[in-house]
Amino acid sequence: MLKEKKEKEANSAKKLKTANEEVKEITLEYKLHELPSSQHKSGLAGLVLMVRWLTKRNPHKVKGILEELECTDKIYKLRIDKEGMKSLFDETYSASWEEQERDKPLKNSRTKEEIPYKRKETKAVGIVDKKTGENIQKEKEIYIYDVVVPSGSFLKDMDNSQESAWIKLWRDMIWNILRGIPTTRIVYENRASKEDNKDYLEVWNNLIKITTKKSEIQGTYFLSSQDKNAEGVPFLDQNKNFLLLHFWPFISQIYIPQKLEYDNSSKKYKPSDDGFAICIPEILDLKNFCLDYEEFLKSRDNTILGFRPRASKIFVLQEAGWDSFERLKISLTKLEGAKKYSDLVNGIDVFRFIKEGNNINNKANFRITPNDITLKEYEAFKNDNYFDSIFKRQILTNLSENKSWHEDFGKLFKTSGYEYFIGKGKTKDVNFSNDVNKKFKGLINSIHKEHTMENSLETDEKEISSENLKSLEQIIYWMIRNYISIRLASKYGFKKEDIKTNKYVEMKEKLAKETFLAIRSRTGGDFISYFSSSICSVGQYMNEERFLTLTKALFDETDKVRTLSMLALSAVSYTYQKKETSNV
Repeated sequence: MLKEKKEKEANSAKKLKTANEEVKEITLEYKLHELPSSQHKSGLAGLVLMVRWLTKRNPHKVKGILEELECTDKIYKLRIDKEGMKSLFDETYSASWEEQERDKPLKNSRTKEEIPYKRKETKAVGIVDKKTGENIQKEKEIYIYDVVVPSGSFLKDMDNSQESAWIKLWRDMIWNILRGIPTTRIVYENRASKEDNKDYLEVWNNLIKITTKKSEIQGTYFLSSQDKNAEGVPFLDQNKNFLLLHFWPFISQIYIPQKLEYDNSSKKYKPSDDGFAICIPEILDLKNFCLDYEEFLKSRDNTILGFRPRASKIFVLQEAGWDSFERLKISLTKLEGAKKYSDLVNGIDVFRFIKEGNNINNKANFRITPNDITLKEYEAFKNDNYFDSIFKRQILTNLSENKSWHEDFGKLFKTSGYEYFIGKGKTKDVNFSNDVNKKFKGLINSIHKEHTMENSLETDEKEISSENLKSLEQIIYWMIRNYISIRLASKYGFKKEDIKTNKYVEMKEKLAKETFLAIRSRTGGDFISYFSSSICSVGQYMNEERFLTLTKALFDETDKVRTLSMLALSAVSYTYQKKETSNV
């Protein structure tokens, strides 16, 4: 009986093996709404673009069958055989050996032993002399290593930035996050070394199996997943769907979160890179998304800051999603019969990863959905072209939390030195006060008028009585501006011809600083008393509507008036001065 059972099982296995061997080609059909995640849906778009890249632009790379049968907004059909699968994977994981410079010898992360370098060279580098401030040339030793560099396939050709900064960013994310563990890089290393790789065979065999229809998933392919959960249950996916997870990285958008650290020597907050943010869209319309994708990539800002694209550096994680939506909106305008961006993408999943030692940690993940109001405010923020990192981060943080632009600046003023916020101060920098000034000017719609406080030592009542000045922000700014202007004239005797002098600028900054510190040290009733007796002590033009708005806010929203007053003082302390030129 036992012998008969074993023979039956052996015959069954033999028939199954024969059936699998007889499968020469398959047709894969995907329905967008049936895919379980944004990574799968983006993976389907990546598969579509990879197939088209190979068959239409690089047919010499295709061996076997690789044919798109149908692509609509919701359905995709692909005809493929084993050789076609090999061609697909060889392009997806194509890589090469390239020489790269290092400032110091690399070390093994586990043993801490030095990794032998290919050669050592000496090169001249430009540095700034700390004493003289002059640029000087200095010789420096560099170490050359042969390293594997992922190709990036069609992403490489769609990058029109200087020195291919966008594809370099994508490659760095692949190497540090998705393939941050060295043992996971073999699919690239084998192809760079022209060695045989069997990864495509495993996928092919799983697809043609009649019995087993699921594969185990690793975090390399599906973000934030584990091989097994705490109970030891493996994380599985349908074989057909698992194929898609090889391609979503080609659709993902990569950003670099910035952290701000205070530098005591320069008295400034300096931004530095803090991991990677990966944006993955939840695609609603496969056909139009794929048609638009090349234009979407080419709509990126190619300005370089340091060695990264400036647009890749973000101060809040939500900015990654907003920027992706904005670029999609722009690129769609160039597509014939264009749709709204919200018709193509239902949302964007944002993941933040940091490599800490040998561990790759997921610090955050959330979804951003299309919101026209928020996106409009973000577009306005970008158009204002602010410079100061602290100011930008707080504005974006407030936007992400649906707060007014000025909220929580009071907390910032309380915990930081005043020098950073008033004029040049000790930082010899005016970015913060300049940015606040720009913000207030935008609120009163006077950017194009270029009407500044220095045009008059007294307030222009005709302009201040304009119907545009109704909001509390506008009222506070003009009151502070008026107060500083009149006090400078009465206390120091400045006349109109003095406003361009260094003395005027110096005393204006001094008065703004004293008033800023006086307000910062007072809260509640003490602040109300100070505001009434000082800011309101000079001739402030007040119609009834403005007076009622201010009075109500002063008692009902005291902290808001206090914060706006300090922001206005920062703005007023800013003075644009042309750099002096020497004739020598």
